[in-house]
Amino acid sequence: DHNKQSVVAEEITRQRETGFTAVGGIMLESFLVAGRQDIASLNKLTYGQSITDACISFDKTELLFQQLG
Repeated sequence: DHNKQSVVAEEITRQRETGFTAVGGIMLESFLVAGRQDIASLNKLTYGQSITDACISFDKTELLFQQLG
């Protein structure tokens, strides 16, 4: 569930604030527009939205980067 990425990032931030250093990196699935879409006709696709895995939006990604600092 792409929406849980922010919950996990918040937990990593909390752990880092307590001195936990075992997490060396994270991976976010991010795209311009949140969610995913099925391939229909080419003129019905939403520009910037994934056709594979559901992703968080670019705006949400920016917020998570700031939070993770």
